Parts: sequence; structure tokens; C-alpha cells
Amino acid sequence: MFKLTPRAWLNTLFLGGTLVLALVLVPWKLATQGLRLSEVVVFLVMYSLIGLSITVGYHRLFSHRAFQASWPMRLLALLLGAAAFENSPWAWCSDTAITIVSWTTSERDPTRSAGVSGTRIGSG
Repeated sequence: MFKLTPRAWLNTLFLGGTLVLALVLVPWKLATQGLRLSEVVVFLVMYSLIGLSITVGYHRLFSHRAFQASWPMRLLALLLGAAAFENSPWAWCSDTAITIVSWTTSERDPTRSAGVSGTRIGSG
């Protein structure tokens, strides 16, 4: 059985509360004020930047150290990654390392029987 820690409860309450507020306030805002093009543009830009900061920043840069980046780029990845509410970069990297070790040391690893030719080229 999965046991929730106090931090997990805090995250659950925060994300659940955010969902409830969004489900109530977004329809109210749309009904009373409508939707402007600038709001759509800001949403799409932030959605893209935050998604990239998790994929490129937290995952590739911080977890795998797949490349090096200047400190302004690292700071940008940290700030936008925080906007995704995916926990701290340290917890994220730790969880990623634990997940990778648990997969690569078990029979669930798809590359285990594939040999060198079956490794994950360009993914991961």
C-alpha cells in the first residue's frame, strides 16, 4: 500500500485546490469577460516554455547532465520549472535517478535483452 507523506498531502491539497479553483473561476471569467487573444498567446507561450523547462531543464540538463548551459539558462530552467509545480529540481533529479536504477536493474528494462543495438538512441 502506498503511504502518503505530509509533503505529498500538501502537494495533493495544493494541486486539488488549484483544479477546483480553475473549474469554478475559468467558466465564470469566460462568461463575464470573454477571452482575449493576448490571454491565449500568453497561455500558449507559458505552456510551451514551462513544458520545455521540465523536459530540457529538469530532465536533460539537471537529471542526466546531457549538456552544459550558462547560468542564465540554468536559472531560466529553474524558474520556469518551478512554475510547473513538479517539486524541487533536487527531488525531481533524485526521483529520476531512482526510477532509472529500478528499471535498469529489473526485467522491465526494454533494453536488457536487446543488447547494444537496442539501446534507447535519441530517447530517454
